[in-house]
Amino acid sequence: MKALKGFQRINLKARESKLVKFELTPEDLSIVIDKGELKQISGKINISIGGGQPGVKNKTTGNIVTKLVTIL
Repeated sequence: MKALKGFQRINLKARESKLVKFELTPEDLSIVIDKGELKQISGKINISIGGGQPGVKNKTTGNIVTKLVTIL
């Protein structure tokens, strides 16, 4: 399951880098269960940051960084 939980467009020149900060709330890391209620997930999840969807090759996007994190 994939979900967009934040979006900020930045422009970079060749070999330029910028620091971008964001925060994920417990609600951002929750799923909707049968009765429409939010349930916080736990365990290992992948968080991806970059110019497109992880695992989808596209000539116009790139530099996707994915990190496996554990939610207790």
